[in-house]
Amino acid sequence: MRRRAFLLAAASVSLSYTQTWAAATAGKVSRIGVLQALPSRTPAMDLQIGALRDGLAARGWREGENLRIEHRWAVEPSALRARARELIGLSCDALVTQTNAATVAALAESKTIPVIFVNVGDAVGSGFVASLARPGGNATGLTDYELTISGKWLGLLKEAAPKTDHAAVLFNPDVNQLYAQRYAVATEVAPSLGLALEQAPVRSVSDISSAIRATAAGPNGGLVVLPEAFLGANSATIISEAANAKLPAIYPFSAFATSGGLMSYGVDIVDEFRQAANFVDRVLRGESPAELPAQQQAKYDLVVNLKTAHAMGLEIPATLLARADQVIE
Repeated sequence: MRRRAFLLAAASVSLSYTQTWAAATAGKVSRIGVLQALPSRTPAMDLQIGALRDGLAARGWREGENLRIEHRWAVEPSALRARARELIGLSCDALVTQTNAATVAALAESKTIPVIFVNVGDAVGSGFVASLARPGGNATGLTDYELTISGKWLGLLKEAAPKTDHAAVLFNPDVNQLYAQRYAVATEVAPSLGLALEQAPVRSVSDISSAIRATAAGPNGGLVVLPEAFLGANSATIISEAANAKLPAIYPFSAFATSGGLMSYGVDIVDEFRQAANFVDRVLRGESPAELPAQQQAKYDLVVNLKTAHAMGLEIPATLLARADQVIE
C-alpha cells in the first residue's frame, strides 16, 4: 500500500509539473538553432534534422505550433562562428551542434545559451564539459569516438586486408580538432599489427586524390579516414579514388560503406540527433545543461561491403563477417 501511495503521489507531482509548465508556456514558440560543420545541405543532414524533429515531437514540441528550428552550416572555423552568431541573434533558446568544430564555434560565441552537442569526440578533453556526470557549463549532449578507437580502426583494417603493412591516416588539420591525439594513439597500436603509419593531411579535393594515389603507389597499402566534416563532405571522391587504386580503407561512418567504401566502424549519427531531443526538451523546460549528465555513446556499428571487397580481390574472414552489423553483398 505504501508503494502504491508513493507511486500515486509521484504521478500526481509529475502531472502537476506538466500542467504548470504547459500553462506557463501556452502560446509561446520556442526556437532552437542547429549548427553543423558541413559545406552544403545534403540528404544526410535532412535525415538528421528529421530525427531531431521526430524526437522533439514525441515530447510535445511541434514545428508550427510551439517550436521553430533554425538551421545553419559551414566548415571553416570563422564561418562557423559567423553562423553561430546568426543563430544567437535570432534569440534561439538552445543550440544543437554537430562535431567538435561546430561546438567550439558555438561556445566561443556564448557562455549562457544552452548548447547540446552531438557527434563530438572527447567532450571532456576538448573542454566542452568539466566531466560527463557534471558538465558544469552551458553545454552537454552526446560524445562519441573515444581516442582509443583509432587502434580499433587499424585492427579492423588489418583483419580485412592481412597483407597491409603500411597505412595513411587521412585528415584535414584545419577542421579536425583531434587529429593529433588520434594519430598518437594509432602510432602506439600500429607496431603490434605490423603496420607503418604516415600522416596524410589534406585541405582540398586534389590533396585527397594525391594522398590516396601516393599511398597506393607501393604494394600492401591501406587507408584510415578520420571522422570530420571535410572528409565526410568529400566521401564520394575518397571512395572513388580508393576503389580505383584498390586501396583497402576503413571509414568512421556507415554512409561511406553503404556508398561503396570497403568497411566502416562508427556511431549512428541519425540516432544521436534523435537522442539529442531529450536534452533539448529538458533545457527548454528549464533544466540547466550544467546539471544534465553528458552521454558517452557505447554502440558502434560495423558495416562491411563485400561487393567492394571482391572488386579489390579481398577475401573478408568469416570471423569478421560474423561480427558485422551489416554486410552489403
